[in-house]
Amino acid sequence: MSNLPDILIQLKTEINQLIQDKKYSKILNKIDNLHKQIIHQETSQEEYNSEYYCKKLFEHSLSGFGIANLNGDIIDCNPALLKILGFDKLESLKKHNIKEFYGDFSEREKLIKELNKNGYVKEFKIKVKTNDERIITALVSVNLLKNEMQNPIVIVNFVDISEQERFERDLIENEKYLDLILNSVNSGVLLIDPETHEIADVNRCALKMLNYEKEEVIGKKCFQFICPAEKGKCPITDLNKKVEDSVRELITREGERRYILKNVKEI
Repeated sequence: MSNLPDILIQLKTEINQLIQDKKYSKILNKIDNLHKQIIHQETSQEEYNSEYYCKKLFEHSLSGFGIANLNGDIIDCNPALLKILGFDKLESLKKHNIKEFYGDFSEREKLIKELNKNGYVKEFKIKVKTNDERIITALVSVNLLKNEMQNPIVIVNFVDISEQERFERDLIENEKYLDLILNSVNSGVLLIDPETHEIADVNRCALKMLNYEKEEVIGKKCFQFICPAEKGKCPITDLNKKVEDSVRELITREGERRYILKNVKEI
């Protein structure tokens, strides 16, 4: 078995990677595995004390970790959680109760209900009010444990996903904007994956010319509708040609072949 300092370094790397990959549910499993390895390590208790190594892990993790009692009084936390909540020092954070940070108190009631039922909560989304008056979105995972005095405590894993949510909202808005532009163009437009030749999107004008519904076209090969004679020898991906105002054929649902002017742009 590797020595614990090496295990700790490896675990820190793995947890930071899990955060970047947004695999939040696996973080607590990694910590549980660390605890088991520490218990079975045949070395002195003083050198390889589980509390010491877990605390070192918490201090260097990009994910926020905190410990509180059932009343919501904060016992300890790592620097990442201080930063997320807008504090510089643990002493300042301890002056607050964890209940004060809920943006929607009904979310706390749901979380506590699930915690009491299962003894843990995984990836529960909540709105959080920070000390610097921001409202952020976080995924929290909570474990209900007992300390050395057999008093119940909660260990919280806290990940700020506000940037991820903003990115997803922007992506949705961009998709709506793109859809609006595509369907405002009085020409047929198809978005095609250059590697698979599958149609990723199509506008209303093209569907009207083809006499198909959108769901009948998405995912199909482009040469099923346009330039059927060029299957396997695409002028763009196979022959590296530019296509501008080139006369090609379009095949309708009824099998009718219509001449079109075809332009291709890579994006």
